[in-house]
Amino acid sequence: MNASHKYKWYDTVKIPVKCCPLYSTLRIGLMLILRMLPTVQIFVMAMFVDRALLLVKGKAVLGEMVLPIMLLAVLIICSNLGSILSDLLDLKIGNKFRLNYVEKLPQKCASLNYAEIENSETWDLTKRVKNKPDETLQRGFNSILKLAGIFLQLAGFVIVLGMQAWWSLPFVFFIMGASIYCGMKGGERQYEAQREVTAYTRHFEYLGDILTDREAVDERSLFGFSESINSDWKKFYRKARKAERKVTRGWLVRTKALSSIMSLVSLAVALVLLYPIAKGIMSIGFYISLVQAANDLVSVMSWDLSDNINMYAKYKEYIKDYVSFMNLEECPGALELPDDKPYTVKTIEFKDVAFAYPGTQHFILDGINLKIEEGKHYAIVGRNGAGKTSLIKLLTGLYMNFEGEILINGKSIKQYEQSQLKAMVTVLFQDFARYPISLKDNIELGNVRKTGTDGQKKNTLHAIRLLGLDKAAERLPKGIDTVLGKLDADGQDISGGEWQRVAMARTVVSPASLLVLDEPTAALDPMSESKMYEEFGKLGKGRTTLFISHRLGSTALADEIIVLDKGKVLEKGTHEALMEKCPLYREMYENQRSWYHE
Repeated sequence: MNASHKYKWYDTVKIPVKCCPLYSTLRIGLMLILRMLPTVQIFVMAMFVDRALLLVKGKAVLGEMVLPIMLLAVLIICSNLGSILSDLLDLKIGNKFRLNYVEKLPQKCASLNYAEIENSETWDLTKRVKNKPDETLQRGFNSILKLAGIFLQLAGFVIVLGMQAWWSLPFVFFIMGASIYCGMKGGERQYEAQREVTAYTRHFEYLGDILTDREAVDERSLFGFSESINSDWKKFYRKARKAERKVTRGWLVRTKALSSIMSLVSLAVALVLLYPIAKGIMSIGFYISLVQAANDLVSVMSWDLSDNINMYAKYKEYIKDYVSFMNLEECPGALELPDDKPYTVKTIEFKDVAFAYPGTQHFILDGINLKIEEGKHYAIVGRNGAGKTSLIKLLTGLYMNFEGEILINGKSIKQYEQSQLKAMVTVLFQDFARYPISLKDNIELGNVRKTGTDGQKKNTLHAIRLLGLDKAAERLPKGIDTVLGKLDADGQDISGGEWQRVAMARTVVSPASLLVLDEPTAALDPMSESKMYEEFGKLGKGRTTLFISHRLGSTALADEIIVLDKGKVLEKGTHEALMEKCPLYREMYENQRSWYHE
């Protein structure tokens, strides 16, 4: 879909038909044929009844029954064959929807602009859209077909009825209009309730994870907060169910009321049509056939019409969400692999860079001026909230809505392709992901272009040794091929510190010339941290290294330390220089000195 496309009423048909034009067209054509059969059946049934009555009275011979019987048989066969073909086409259409939309939505999620990813409204929208999109689209498309068929069948009945009792038509139109209105309103309200439910669901699912996930079991046991969390879970869960029940209850009341009214109208039509019977204007067979058609329509308009309009209204709202989702801003090249061409980062310059997160007026970074040179080790330190991680998000191209300039090798970062930036920089964020795949595959994610090659396996083993993961690998039942975590039946847990080393190993196998470590030792105790930083030179050997930390035990190893405070560069220099001229740095270091020195 074109990103500039805005929702149009015809998208409810255009989007599914575009997915599978052949089967959808055949399905529409078949629906038109099947829905014309009831109108034909009125005349055929009238012929059958009238000739049967004449046969009973002795005014007709048995041979005169052959034609209506054959016509009724043809109608029955056509109806049954049509139903079978409709089901087969629905299977084909459903498969197309699954292949197209179930695969397309994750791809769209993966390509979203980072600003969209961090927006909670985006995640509510995503949750609504990705919830069984194939089933929703098929039910919605079928509701449109059924509605079109109902209106076609109704039109045929109205034409026939109008020929015999035109004055009864206002009743039919009134009930039809009421059914359409109630169905549309009910469907819209149901989907609005679903929007409300989605927000509640996000909360109670998160709280449910806290209550059930293994990661929180220790804290649940020690702090005894399960009952408190459970109480909040119940609150959000009940709000969600209450919103759903309210709408469902309203729909049932409206539908039952319409059903009762329609039954009365059907009875009224049957009574009124006795008049043309008495006058000899209408045959008994035609009367019986028309009354039977009216009774059939009572069922259709009481339940099918309202139900399918209700479904269509919800489906329409889903399509609106789908169009909004597909219009979310994408990051060009987000799905591209890192460029296989090596890029050496010689210089990085920040010139008067200011940045505020989308939707806010507060500048996280304000007037940043920095220069980073090839082959040096840099440390960025500061209190929490100083802007350290935000600086890295700009450097890696996750956000481009900044003021000022960021130059890499003298060229604006905005002029580089995403694949080029990915090839230049490798990053370990503090909140790294723990993937339920093998130890080897977890590490090789750092260089996906070389995954599975002999050269990459050597690099992986080197990273394992360098980061002290060899002992962990030895105790795993399948060594480096052991699946980590408990998602797999044969999966094995490792410690938090080992997981952090696994994440760091991804940066080691990466060929990028700039290594960025965001709080790389957050999960380690101070002594383990100190030991790791003893090998810091090995980790960054031959590469420009930039690490972020609010723990200063290793800053002396950096060629230059950059102190951030309230989004600004407070000071720059070596450890010794900053201890003399930067009170904030000195205070932070002295407060932590005992962590690293006995």
